[in-house]
Amino acid sequence: MKKALAAALFICITLMNAKAQNVGIGTTTPLEKLSVGSTSQFQVNANGNIVRINNVAYSFPSVQGTANQVLVNDGAGNLTWASAPAPVVSKPVVRIFSVLNNAFTSWAIDNVGDYNAAPFNQNPTIVLYRGLTYQFSINSPGHPFRIATVSAGPQYNVGVSANDVQTGIITFTVPMDAPSTLHYYCTVHAPMNGNIVIP
Repeated sequence: MKKALAAALFICITLMNAKAQNVGIGTTTPLEKLSVGSTSQFQVNANGNIVRINNVAYSFPSVQGTANQVLVNDGAGNLTWASAPAPVVSKPVVRIFSVLNNAFTSWAIDNVGDYNAAPFNQNPTIVLYRGLTYQFSINSPGHPFRIATVSAGPQYNVGVSANDVQTGIITFTVPMDAPSTLHYYCTVHAPMNGNIVIP
């Protein structure tokens, strides 16, 4: 009897030592150093790394990130450190300009009565203020509307949601350091152009 008891105790100790490496919470068959849940949905390996969360495998970086870095997932569970994106600050839109084409000769912006002098709403000079947000509602198929630093120049994209729009919305938050004059024009028809003044 003593031999049988000693043999049983030896087998139990051997099995316990084999399983003693892993700890399970809610499971009797832990798959890693620490497993939580009936199917080990949360796992920490022998190196102390989290390798599974909610039954999804993850691979964390081996070093700590620096200040202002965040973990980025590549979609396959591989995490890397990357610079945190700048916060998106949304400002209320203070005015929406309605933009249509007048054949191939000019932009018709808003209504004739919105402007005090000729050419009224045909290629008018638009005044915008720094730090405020405006929208241009474009409905001019075949006439790409562009904001630029010089007439017929490259796109001015700082604070501009899009350029070369034919049908849609351009949102423009005027930067505090914007040039005092910008231009808008059709990239296809030279007569369709005007100035944007930023005092």
